[in-house]
Amino acid sequence: MDDRWTMDEVYEAAKKLQDSGAVKYGMAMDASRARYDNLMYMNGGSLVEKDGDSFKVVADSQQNIDTLQAFVDANNSGIMPKAIWAGGSSDNPGDYFKNGDVGIYFSGSWNYNPFVQDITSFKFGVMPSPVGSAGGSAILGGAGLAVPTNAKNKDLAIEFLKWFYTDKNFADYLALDKGLSSLKSVTYEPADPDQAADYKVLQAEVGQTTDAFAIDESSEWRNYYDNEYRDALKQAVNGDLTPSDALTEFATALADKAGWAH
Repeated sequence: MDDRWTMDEVYEAAKKLQDSGAVKYGMAMDASRARYDNLMYMNGGSLVEKDGDSFKVVADSQQNIDTLQAFVDANNSGIMPKAIWAGGSSDNPGDYFKNGDVGIYFSGSWNYNPFVQDITSFKFGVMPSPVGSAGGSAILGGAGLAVPTNAKNKDLAIEFLKWFYTDKNFADYLALDKGLSSLKSVTYEPADPDQAADYKVLQAEVGQTTDAFAIDESSEWRNYYDNEYRDALKQAVNGDLTPSDALTEFATALADKAGWAH
């Protein structure tokens, strides 16, 4: 995992794929801020920073502006289906990949098993996520289990969680769920050796979660704005605003609404 590509190398490889005529687009990315934010975290950026007992908005830092500019440039170059991020299409880029129209696809691990079932016309594999100037990044999501402090039958619920997270029971769950593991002692390993190799790559991504992502999540910034952030990114991609103006407008609005420094 030490020979991860940089995003510059990803963009270069995407162009080579497209220039070869093998695919219509060299790469594509889900129109999701979670997908894009990995590029931000790779380069040492974040949306907020700790500021004593509060937070400071840094969404328009130079690292973030440079990251967004590179993403805009990639979309403008034609190696990506620009309409996806410019807001001009509701198409799912995952369908482009399944049809063989996209060479490199950025998405979440949940797509792996559907692709195994649906893609029969070509072989595909999983690669480690690329790195930026600050290293790698992965964003963890999905459902979780918790017991409210004042829940009825709280003790029984806690006993269930203890039972669920024993190695054997959690292994049985993973065999059915086919997802990534939250336990170091248990992982899902398909019988097919190629799929097992892919899962090792996917599972290793859990360790790429950054401290900056954890701080952003702890701020609960989405309680103030949410879709407005992705809208700002789209405005930069479609050319309505420069990356600097798009991020500064969002950062200013978030700081004002949350009462945070900027």
